[in-house]
Amino acid sequence: MGATNAPSVRVDIVFNKNQNRQPKTIYYEYDRSYPYEVSWINSKEIKIYNHKLNVLKDTYNWKTDDNWDKERNE
Repeated sequence: MGATNAPSVRVDIVFNKNQNRQPKTIYYEYDRSYPYEVSWINSKEIKIYNHKLNVLKDTYNWKTDDNWDKERNE
């Protein structure tokens, strides 16, 4: 039998070519699917589900979130 995986959400920021930077993963969460809950707060901040991130400096990864399992079942 093969392994099965739950859907996940990954959000990458692609920078302007003039900045000469590689794309950056700012959000990665396992076992999430539709409906996506993503909204821009302003030009530097985004809200993905219940996580508010500054796209220039913040990241979220479910593997390092001690409350991940509890929050996803709410």
